[in-house]
Amino acid sequence: MPLLALGLLLDYIDRSNIGLAALQMKQALGLSNTALGVAGGFLSIGYAIAAIPSTLALQRFGARRWLSLIMVVWGLCSAGTVLVSNR
Repeated sequence: MPLLALGLLLDYIDRSNIGLAALQMKQALGLSNTALGVAGGFLSIGYAIAAIPSTLALQRFGARRWLSLIMVVWGLCSAGTVLVSNR
């Protein structure tokens, strides 16, 4: 249970960072408030769409395996951001 609570906390922090990053993204990318809102909306829609298959997979594979897989994939995606370059 502590690992799940930690995962939920990190998920909340990750999703709330879009508001903090908005200040620099607007300048660096030239985004308007509307474009930033649309991007945030797509993020929320992605979470909602992924919830149903994730719940079905959770029932099929079991909580221990499924949550472990999600955490590993999330870590790999986060670590993959090191490959992003500013050209």
